[in-house]
Amino acid sequence: MLKAIEGIYNNGKIQLAEIPTNIPPKTRVIVTFLDSSNPTLENLPPYHDLDYLCGTWTEEEAAQFITNTKSFEAIDQTLWQ
Repeated sequence: MLKAIEGIYNNGKIQLAEIPTNIPPKTRVIVTFLDSSNPTLENLPPYHDLDYLCGTWTEEEAAQFITNTKSFEAIDQTLWQ
């Protein structure tokens, strides 16, 4: 069984982001230290791997789409009687 949990190393101790469950006592672990100089996923720019297939919209085009499809959110009460 493999289970990965993020944590922080500080002065010889590791503080886990969450407490693992269903782990038997004295279970062996492997600790991997990540290079803290690398950007985290949250700081990376969005990856647009499918843009060449479908393109992207400008903010103006997206706003126009929302305006044009707003009527789709209306519920026709006569259909539910």
